[in-house]
Amino acid sequence: MTVTVHMHGNLRRFMPGGADRLEMTLAAGTTIGALLADLGAERDTWLVAVNGATVETGRVLEAGDLLDCFEPVAGGAEPRPSMTAHHGSSRARAPIRRREEMA
Repeated sequence: MTVTVHMHGNLRRFMPGGADRLEMTLAAGTTIGALLADLGAERDTWLVAVNGATVETGRVLEAGDLLDCFEPVAGGAEPRPSMTAHHGSSRARAPIRRREEMA
C-alpha cells in the first residue's frame, strides 16, 4: 500500500534525501510507530496526524493516508510582565503608585 509521509521542520532529516514529503510503499498493517522507528524518527516526533486528525502512533496506516509528523516547538521571547501575573511568576514586580505619590 502507498501512503504519503510529510515530515515538518527538522524531521525531514529522517527522510530519504532530506525530502519533506514522500510517497512510501508500506506493508499492510504497518503502524505509525513502526514507520517512525524504521525511519529513526520515533524519539524526535512529538505529534502525528493522519488525514488532518491527530492520532496515536499505534494507529495502523491505510492505503492513501497522509501522515503528518511534527517535532516539539520551542523558543520565543520571555513572557511580558503583564502575562506573568496570571501564571504564578515568582519574579518581583514594581509596586503600583498612586498619582499623588508620583508628584
